[in-house]
Amino acid sequence: MLTTGDMQNNSLSICVSVSSLAPCPPTSVAAVLDCSTNTILVSWSSLAISGVHYTAKAIGPLGPSSGVECNTTNLNCTLAHLQCGSQYNVTITATQNNCTSKSSTEYSFITAPCVPVLNDVALNCSSRSAVVNWSSSGLSLGAFSVSAVSTQGEQLGCGVFNNGACVVDGLQCGQTYTFTVNATQGQCTSAASNTLQRETAPCPPLNIQSIMNCGSNTASVSWSGGNGALSFITTMECSNGQTYICSTNETGCDITNMACGQTCTVKVVAKGHSCNSSAGTGSPVITGPCVPQNVSATVSCSSSNIATVTWGSSQGAELYTVTASSANGLSANCTSPSTSCDLSTLTCGESYTITVKAKGSNCSSGNSAPVQVQAGLFHISYHDSF
Repeated sequence: MLTTGDMQNNSLSICVSVSSLAPCPPTSVAAVLDCSTNTILVSWSSLAISGVHYTAKAIGPLGPSSGVECNTTNLNCTLAHLQCGSQYNVTITATQNNCTSKSSTEYSFITAPCVPVLNDVALNCSSRSAVVNWSSSGLSLGAFSVSAVSTQGEQLGCGVFNNGACVVDGLQCGQTYTFTVNATQGQCTSAASNTLQRETAPCPPLNIQSIMNCGSNTASVSWSGGNGALSFITTMECSNGQTYICSTNETGCDITNMACGQTCTVKVVAKGHSCNSSAGTGSPVITGPCVPQNVSATVSCSSSNIATVTWGSSQGAELYTVTASSANGLSANCTSPSTSCDLSTLTCGESYTITVKAKGSNCSSGNSAPVQVQAGLFHISYHDSF
């Protein structure tokens, strides 16, 4: 027979079927976490048959002050009002006839993760990526996943373990992306964070076309607007080093007073809220050739009334046309790819006005300053004053 002293001196928990003694500690403690409600169903085994009350206590990260408990006569109960992202240690005690057992073996679990706070999304216009930053409370032992959904429904993302930033690559032009972040711990995933929206760079302008107005030295540039564009900047960089810029909200603009004899590259950039597009490139624009200068003519009646006309080279010229006309309605002309040609059908005794015009790939220049010559029986040389 065991005496009271025997039981007090024994360091082991001894369970007997004497109603006045404390019940045995519960065993086989287990728990199932409900991620959606952040509650936990605790269960255990007991040697007691009936008349036993059980208390499940969960102590959180702040000690007993953060503890929660549930009481039951069953072999399970639900612990509620748990803090997210926290580790709890659960013990079970059994009470019968005002005697309470020792605590069960501790069972530890981590609650569902806290909802992260999305702090910032920084776009990198050149790499078409975004750096996403967030913060989280509670334990950060699990993973975080970022979602970026475009206005067209395309979803991109990135994921990291125990970190507060990741990079979303492959963003498409002209889209508004909605960013969120979720935390995952074990089998639980948090609700989505607050959202942030960012507009990517506009798509580059397409179908860039240029028409040169030869008479006014004006280039009219048009294009198809890219998605997300608020305005456009057209830039022409010409072979003489000069740059022309035109800004507009429309899909076309005119660049005026362009220098003659130039070949110019055409680029159009779309401007967005926070980024600009890459440049769309059109075919080169070639301005009209410059007006020929330094025209001179030498007439010799003794050489079949031939007038030799010379001039200085004009930028952008591919061919030159020389025209001679008299007050009596007589005319003569010649063409040349070089800077001289002979008028061979002049009439002796007639006075002629001679001009030279340059022809380019798509435009002709205006007439040069005129020079006057008199066809006669002797050599006469005339020069313009330029």
